[in-house]
Amino acid sequence: MLAPKLSLSAGAVLIVLGLPLLLLAQAPGQASNPSPANDAIDVPTSTPLAWTAASGATKYDVRLGTTTTPGLVARNVTSPYQPEAPLAPGTRYYWRIDARGKGNSITAGPVWTFVTAAAAAAPSAPASPAPADGATDVPLAAALGWAASSNATSYDVAFGTTNTPPAVSLGQATTAYDPPGDLAEGTTYFWRVTAIGPGGATAGPLWTFTTATAVQPAPSAPASPTPADAAADIPVAAALGWAASSNATSYDVAFGTTNTPPVVSSAQAAITY
Repeated sequence: MLAPKLSLSAGAVLIVLGLPLLLLAQAPGQASNPSPANDAIDVPTSTPLAWTAASGATKYDVRLGTTTTPGLVARNVTSPYQPEAPLAPGTRYYWRIDARGKGNSITAGPVWTFVTAAAAAAPSAPASPAPADGATDVPLAAALGWAASSNATSYDVAFGTTNTPPAVSLGQATTAYDPPGDLAEGTTYFWRVTAIGPGGATAGPLWTFTTATAVQPAPSAPASPTPADAAADIPVAAALGWAASSNATSYDVAFGTTNTPPVVSSAQAAITY
C-alpha cells in the first residue's frame, strides 16, 4: 500500500513512526549594497553602516574592526547600524553583515572595507596684531585686527585691562573687533584671539597696547584786569583781580614796580590777589 503524499512548509514537523523530524529552514540570502561603499575613502568618522536587506533575513549581526577578520560588535540589529563611538580618523576598517533567518540560520556576508577621513588640522595661532604688541599712543577709537589663521572658521576675542582679559566676542567669522565706544586714555589693554576650526581651537599669544593720553588745550590768556590796564589814582589798599581763563586750573601772579615784576603767588586757585 502506497503512503500518502505530504506537502510541508519549511520548519514543519513530520511524525514518522512516532519520531519527530524537524525539517531544515532555508538559510537567508546575503546582505548587499554596503554603505559606505566597498573601498570608499574619506568616510566621516560618524558615518552609520547600512546595507540592503537579504532575502529571508529578519535580523543581522554586525562585524566591524581594523583587521580582515572583523570582530562581532552587535547582534540582532537592522539596517542602518550606528557605531557607539566615532571611528578613528585616517583608519582602514573592515566590516561584514551576517543575515539571520528562521530557525536561527545565519548567512555570512562578504567582507567590505573603507577608510575614514583623516583628522582635521588644528588652526594656526592668530598673528600680526593691530595695534602691534606693546604699541603706545594708540588712538582711543582704535579697532583690533589680526591675520587670518589657517584651518580656522571662527574666532573668540578676549579684551580688557587685566592680563587675563574677559571674552568679549565668541564665534565671530571676521578678523577684526571694534570695541564699543572709545577706549580710556592713557590705559594699558590686554587682548587675545583664539582660532577655532574643525580640528580644534588654538589660542594666540597675549598682546598688549597703551592708549594715548588726550592732549588738553592750553588755557586762554587772563583778561579783564582789575584795576584796569593803565588805570590811575588806584587806592593803595586795592586788590588785583581778573576773569577766569578757560582750561585753567591755577594761576601764577607776578607783581611789582618794574616791567619784569617778580612772581608773588604760584599755583593759586583764586582769581584775585
